[in-house]
This record gives sequence, C-alpha cells and structure tokens, in this order.
Amino acid sequence: MIMQLCHRPTRAAFLLATTILGLTAAAGNATFGDAEQALQRGDCGAAARLYGQALPSLAQVEPVARASAMMLSCGQYPSARSIAERWQRLAPEDADAMFALTYAELGAYQLADARRQFKALLGGVDGKVAEAIDAVAQRSGAEPTLAMVRELDDPRLRGGAAQLALAALALDGWDARLALRYVQAARAAGASTTAAAAIAARAHAVLGGAGSAATEARLAATLPGGRLTPAQAMLLLGQDSDAVDDLQRLRNDPQVGGGASRLLAQLAIGSGDYALAEQRCNELLSDPDSAPLAVYYLGLIAERRGDDEAAARD
Repeated sequence: MIMQLCHRPTRAAFLLATTILGLTAAAGNATFGDAEQALQRGDCGAAARLYGQALPSLAQVEPVARASAMMLSCGQYPSARSIAERWQRLAPEDADAMFALTYAELGAYQLADARRQFKALLGGVDGKVAEAIDAVAQRSGAEPTLAMVRELDDPRLRGGAAQLALAALALDGWDARLALRYVQAARAAGASTTAAAAIAARAHAVLGGAGSAATEARLAATLPGGRLTPAQAMLLLGQDSDAVDDLQRLRNDPQVGGGASRLLAQLAIGSGDYALAEQRCNELLSDPDSAPLAVYYLGLIAERRGDDEAAARD
C-alpha cells in the first residue's frame, strides 16, 4: 500500500508536469518567432542560433520544414543539416526531408554523407531517379552533385533515363569525356537515341570534335525538341555567326522559338551590343516563359551601362 502511494502521481504533480511542458513549448515557439524576426532583418547567423534553440521543442513538420528551407537559402549548412535531421525523425518517409538533408550535406561539401543520404533518397522517389538527380543539381549545382554521384554505385542509376541525366550533369559540370561515357551507357540501356544525341553533340563540341558534334546534332534535330542542338554545338565550337543564322531561322518555330530568342539575347549581351540586346529582351517580355529572364537581362544590361536606377528597377 505504501509503495502504491509512493508511485501514484498526485493531481498536483500531474498539473505541474503539464505546466512545465506547456512552458517549454511556448518558449520554443517564442524562440522560433525570434528566429523569423532575425531572418526579416537579414541576420541569418542569429536565425540559425535561434532555430537551433527552438528545435528540440518543435514537434510539427511544417515549422521544421520552413526552418530547413530558410537555413538552406541562407547558406547556413550546419544548421540546415541539424534541422533536416530533426525533420527526418518527425517524418522518416518524407522525400522532401531526404532532399533537404542531401542539400545540406552537399552545401557543406560533406560528400560521403551526401552520397549516403542520396542513396537512401533513391529508395523514396518511386523510380524517378533522373528527376531526383536534376532536382539536386538545380539546388546544389552541377559540380558538387557530380562529385557526389560519380562514385556512387547503385543499380538504380544504371537505367537509360538515369544515365542520360548523369550525362547532362557531367556536361554541365564541364566533364565532357565523362558525359560521353554516360551517353554510351544510356544508349546501351535503351535511352532515347535523339535525347542522347543532343547531349553527345554538345560534349563533342566542348572537346573540339566538330565532325562528331555535327553528326550528333543532325540526329538530335530530327525531333522538334532538338532543333536548337546544332546552334548550341556551333556556339561551343566558336562558330557564332553560323549559330546566329540558325537561331534567327528558328525564332518563329512553335517548339523552340522562345529558346532561340533567349539564346540570341544572351549572345547580344555577351558581345556587348546592348542596344540589340535590349531590343531582343523587350521582345521576350511578351512570352510568359521568357519574361522573367528578360527582366533579369534588362537589369543586367542597365547595370553594365552604369544605369544603377534602371538596374535596381528591373
């Protein structure tokens, strides 16, 4: 009887414990709010510290996911990593949490940890391996992503679509020889011949192989989506005049006209012909897919002309 009394919590003790838990949660919420205010001030360092203090009391996915996104945006990768690990504990099967942790590991250039996390991620993307590669590369950059995957041996990376994604990644990471090896593997795995040709054409052009680049570019151009490939290859080979002629011809093409016009605007900016570049960018404003980039380019043109007011406005 005495032992039962000693181990039975009193109502007062229960209320005290509930109050303590409530105060802890409230303190965590207040600290989270302080972190948000620090972000509004642009103080990412203070936000990282405050998020870290609030983290143990956060039991819902939404605020943890937001904190993770904010720390990744700020480049506070150690904090982003801790927060993403908390997110994973709250939602072990959440692919977004796995992506966030992979981004944080890559941002901190912890390649072994990123590789291990990405391998786990591949099991949670329902076979969309190529899309996962593209998503990580867009967020973390081609070169860190390539450094992560090039030593990753996983059967899920051996399919045709995955090998094509790796080829495009290698090309974006300026390893054209590796890109061609991935293209060869992609073709052996049954990938689209024309999609492989589009990557191979640019890779051969980077390596200076004009003949091979032209052959692959002609094959890629047999499908509407590949019609820009010959011009892209010519630009990489330094054949700008021929590329411009080809792009001008494609400006009204319903499939690739917008891409051709964007490339022409980029070329005008690169050559320093800002009057022509401005004209081409103004024409792009009527294309919903091109308008955001056109606004950015107009700001860049104004900045290079020394028009700070127009640059800030654009």
